Amino acid sequence: MNIREYLTLVSDNLQQVAFATHYDHNYSDDKPFLAKDVKSLRRALKNLSVIPIIKPELDALQSTPLFKDPQNKLYLSHLENEKIHDIILQIRSGLNYLLRSVESYGNPDSLITVKLPEAKTFEDMSRVCNELKKAIDVPINDLSDGSQVNILTAESGSVWLIVGLGLPTAAILIAKLYYASAVVRKKNAECKMFEAHARSLELKNDALESLVAAQKAHTSSILQSEAEAIANGVHSDTDPQIVERLKMSISSFSDLMDKGLQLLPTPGSSDEIRQLFPENTSLNLIESSIKQISKGAGDL
Repeated sequence: MNIREYLTLVSDNLQQVAFATHYDHNYSDDKPFLAKDVKSLRRALKNLSVIPIIKPELDALQSTPLFKDPQNKLYLSHLENEKIHDIILQIRSGLNYLLRSVESYGNPDSLITVKLPEAKTFEDMSRVCNELKKAIDVPINDLSDGSQVNILTAESGSVWLIVGLGLPTAAILIAKLYYASAVVRKKNAECKMFEAHARSLELKNDALESLVAAQKAHTSSILQSEAEAIANGVHSDTDPQIVERLKMSISSFSDLMDKGLQLLPTPGSSDEIRQLFPENTSLNLIESSIKQISKGAGDL
């Protein structure tokens, strides 16, 4: 779907994305909240399910009575009512955000959508911003093709940003770095699991440390290989310092993903761009795409 089709879809369905309940103490102490006419809400949400920015919220709704119970009216517990209400508000916020903003930002292929991890203090937010600078700004600055990073907007009351990168080549670079970070993150998790298992075997210290060191060296070599493969697809003369900066970007993305960061292409992005981003709901199954990167080195 192109950007116009996405925006038309939102306009046609947004009015039905509404959820209201009233307290009915006569029905049940366990499920005292009554929601009526929810079939139209379900239908609208199914129509909008092709929009990536609201996919996490739609996935979260699948386990609630809104989708598990096919009836047109629902009796809900306090927790069920609060959960559905909060998720619907998030979805409406995201859809309104798209309607107000996306059309004015130019080429969708030069934009990315960023979901920030939770930050409880300004110090936490400062750390997140610093990591994003290393993950996004630094590699983009090395492109020398007119790409530049601009935070175009941040939705009030939300944790989503739309970030303009200047050119589609920059979005391709960030998508590949984000994909590589998911690969490295998975390997880091496997390394930690292996270390925990090895320690449970009560091996001698020397043997244990050798195994742990070998695992860490393997993870380090994967990080190096991912960064070099991306650099070879971007720069004709690969400077070792550029590779180190790409490694820093991948590591920063990986750390932020552990804290809840998500990157998505914007609605209306081309298939070429969308396919470069990993599926955020299946990161534990991700595999390295170094062969594909090497094969497509001339694409950037």
